[in-house]
Amino acid sequence: MNSVQYFLELTHIPRPSGKEDKVADWLVKTISKIGYKVYKDSYNNVVAFVDNGKSKTVILEAHTDMVCEVKNNTKFDFDLEPIHTYIQGDFITAQDTTLGADDGFGVALILNILEHNLKKYPNIIAVFTTQEETSMDGAKNLDFSTLNADYMIGLDGTESNNIIVSCASGLFLKFEKKLEYEMLDCDTYTLSIKDCLSGHSGEEIHKNRANAIKEIFNIIKDEDIRIINVFGGTRDNVIPANCTIKLATNKPIENIVEKYKSNFINRYSEEKLANISLINNGRQKVKVINNSNDIVKYINDFDNGVLVFDKNTQLPLTSINLANIKIINDTLCINAMFRSNLKDNIEYYKALYIDKAKQYNIECVRHGYAPLYTSINNAELTKICMDTYQSLFESSPIISNMHAGLEGGVFADNIPDIQCVTLGADLYDIHTINERLKISSLTKLEKWLDAILTKISKNN
Repeated sequence: MNSVQYFLELTHIPRPSGKEDKVADWLVKTISKIGYKVYKDSYNNVVAFVDNGKSKTVILEAHTDMVCEVKNNTKFDFDLEPIHTYIQGDFITAQDTTLGADDGFGVALILNILEHNLKKYPNIIAVFTTQEETSMDGAKNLDFSTLNADYMIGLDGTESNNIIVSCASGLFLKFEKKLEYEMLDCDTYTLSIKDCLSGHSGEEIHKNRANAIKEIFNIIKDEDIRIINVFGGTRDNVIPANCTIKLATNKPIENIVEKYKSNFINRYSEEKLANISLINNGRQKVKVINNSNDIVKYINDFDNGVLVFDKNTQLPLTSINLANIKIINDTLCINAMFRSNLKDNIEYYKALYIDKAKQYNIECVRHGYAPLYTSINNAELTKICMDTYQSLFESSPIISNMHAGLEGGVFADNIPDIQCVTLGADLYDIHTINERLKISSLTKLEKWLDAILTKISKNN
């Protein structure tokens, strides 16, 4: 089999974050059949060892979980159903769901290397991690005492001409506010924003894509409204595409919403499929949230998007994604994800956002952290990747710093002096229902990785 065939087979195996047991069992069975020592740990991480009798060892790493998004009004059970894929020209995509190319292509590529292992390669440790899309708990709980290696090549990038030499840290923030209610006799409405472009909250955060939560609260920011219910967004690492708020007010808001629609189109020229709708539910006696205006003010006061740009490249260095909002058991729950390629920014912004929430009697109840890694100690491995790319494709690759979390940060934190880079295939609209994988880029990466492994072995 080749990488494309492995990828298509992988799409038939359910693998939401935190539920990777099926794919872990499939990997153990597949790798055992190929003939290598392999084990699965309690986090469903899978690790395989290839001893080629060489002095150098390379970790090849990919994560098995995927972001599970589905088109509005489409019924699909990611726990049970296979992804429905189809090939259109040079692309593999999915029908009304995310594809799982992030990071299914990396899993497939490593399996291809294991199946076609050549003795010219260095020793290989294949590591398949779990829960990367939510917490990186799989990587954080690996038994690193068994992972003695000189180099790590992560296969979780999104462009086939990129060598990623550093990644951003990730800070997961969860806020809560206990709600109190009162009964009011008011006009009631359902206000929704649906089908915004969305996207990866690191890689697309600077591309002027609408955050549905921010937009819907912006519509009502100057109005005297009471919130009945609100729900929007899905995962921390996805720019929210949808948000709905049920509200009560004694002030007509139809004209306000219509005016906002025109303004929205002018600000977001690419959001051609986004839909803003208002349904008048009539006058009702309803339970509304006390001090609703404080919640509206807080969301509008929440600085969202890119906070710090690189002055030279105009790419993001620090950002935050207001990811989801909902009410559970009379508690307002808000999740956000902070990213930074600047080590010193973490604690500053963490304190800033926690303090801002306190001003509105909102408490930060959880914060998780994923480490960054830098290019400081990557010179030798980066040069090998550059030289082999230039030799194969007669052009120069791009050296980049990724504004997203990568598991290389966890490996660099736990394996002394290891050199880490991340490579990728060409992926488009990841974490959305339009996610696509370019087939030719995967075969290109097969050739490049073969050349890299061969050169590492020859150099030592």
